[in-house]
Amino acid sequence: PRQLCKLKNLGELILSNNGLSGSIPNCIGNLNLLQTLYLSHNRLTSSIPLNLWGLKNLIFLDLSMNSLVGSLSPNMTKLVVIVDMDLSRNQITGNISSIIGTFESLSYLNLSMNSFQGVIPQSFGQLKGLEKLDLSYNNLSGAIPKSLDALPYLKYLNLSFNDLSGEIPSG
Repeated sequence: PRQLCKLKNLGELILSNNGLSGSIPNCIGNLNLLQTLYLSHNRLTSSIPLNLWGLKNLIFLDLSMNSLVGSLSPNMTKLVVIVDMDLSRNQITGNISSIIGTFESLSYLNLSMNSFQGVIPQSFGQLKGLEKLDLSYNNLSGAIPKSLDALPYLKYLNLSFNDLSGEIPSG
């Protein structure tokens, strides 16, 4: 995969359903034209490189069904055009970064089956185009943010198998 980092004009990188193992190369963040990154269904064991969040043209990101570890950095960069982000079925820990709530174009977010803890960020109420949100099978606690009431297009919400408490927002 490190050889792929030399392909500066690469717009799509689809390597799902292979036997890839090891880490996601740090140089992936140098592929400035990358719009689609699918590395799902492999055996990747690294943390997500911080510079991956600097890919300003990234629209589709699927890193699901690996063994990715570490946490999502609170210093993640705002991804302006991302529409679809799936990090499910990994071993990611820590809090869900509130910066995700500023990903204005996001319509699908799946962070299920990880080990996220803490609260669901209030900033998720700013994801006005969000249609599907799956945070199931984590260690999230606290209340379901009332800010989720403001999501006009939300069709699917799965928060099951967490440690949430309080009222269910009425909206």
